[in-house]
Amino acid sequence: MNIFQHSTINFYKELPEISEFAEVTDSSHFRKVPEDWIVIVTDIVKSTEAILEGRYKDVNMAGGLTLMGITNLLKDMEFPFFFGGDGVTVLLPGSKAMEVRDILSDTRTFVREYFKLDLRIGLVPVSDIYAEGLSLTMAKLRISKHYTQAVLGGTGITFAEDKIKEKNSRYLTDESYVPELRADFSGFTCRWKDIQSPKGEMVALIVKINSSSDSEAAETFSSLLALIDSLYGSEREYHPLREENLKIAHSSSILDREAIASSKGNKILKLFYLLKIKFETYATELAIRWNIPLKAFHYKLNHLKNYQIISSDFRKFDGTFKMVFATDTADRKRLESNLLDSEKAGKLQYGIHVSDRALMTCLLHAGTEREVHFIDGAGGGYALAATELKKKLQAARV
Repeated sequence: MNIFQHSTINFYKELPEISEFAEVTDSSHFRKVPEDWIVIVTDIVKSTEAILEGRYKDVNMAGGLTLMGITNLLKDMEFPFFFGGDGVTVLLPGSKAMEVRDILSDTRTFVREYFKLDLRIGLVPVSDIYAEGLSLTMAKLRISKHYTQAVLGGTGITFAEDKIKEKNSRYLTDESYVPELRADFSGFTCRWKDIQSPKGEMVALIVKINSSSDSEAAETFSSLLALIDSLYGSEREYHPLREENLKIAHSSSILDREAIASSKGNKILKLFYLLKIKFETYATELAIRWNIPLKAFHYKLNHLKNYQIISSDFRKFDGTFKMVFATDTADRKRLESNLLDSEKAGKLQYGIHVSDRALMTCLLHAGTEREVHFIDGAGGGYALAATELKKKLQAARV
């Protein structure tokens, strides 16, 4: 008898959905993650140094590729995942561990060869998290017809992420591991220019809520969401994407990344994919400009920009609150002033990165019509905000 029962394997798919982001503060929507699941964590070693060298797009891409490889392995995109700028966190049934290790090990080789970056891979059993007396719960938020977003509660995910960064951690996948399966990155697309903020600034914010109880954490988080609403009003006012600011890229320097991923570095195939991508981008631009209802997969190309907006992950909660948003300088300073007051009161800690634009990386799964569009701040975004937050957390432990 297979120990991974139907109800456990389909835990995420069977979670009841919530429809409003504010509902993530309600613990009644959360369910305990099965103990026979695993937490998969990937990140780029020395990502800060690479970002400071101007390689933030390569760092961002490496994170997206790991998720695309897993998506194509599972032949679906309805599983819990979280994009953090320089890597991803994924939760899956333990029965998938060996296959996922293969896919990620092959991805690591590809990232090292073509982008000169080192991908760290760790797999932590949820049972080990519970053995430490920690909690790990999950809810599911419906973002659009084509995208559901996982929401995490508890302290277990922080434990998993910290453990894989320990020197000689037993959870790391060894560099000498030879995979039997190969990664497939089809569906990974990167066809948009950097997105200029309509208000002057594009902010990547990460907030860690400090609390002694779930009710206290919910109160602090609700207050944070209320503060954002009071400063900015409707979601459209701070959403990083607007149709008028989305510009299709035609430059080979931008489209090359997708061609390299699709061809997995094969020079002849890369040229073929680059020509194909350029043709598709011009066709899409014409469809948008002249409102021609051409169709590709589930897309009507003349409505493509709207698809990107409604299925974007600009805001999420994976144990920390993460958001990329458009703002002017004055409102950003007011927000930071309030955050600083809450930080001094011990209610939260935060990291922030300010740019003038965002970048978007898209993952599509044509077979299931599922998609997600990852949004990050240009020039470092989440990765640099996380570095600032990490310094504050370390200082607090001293």
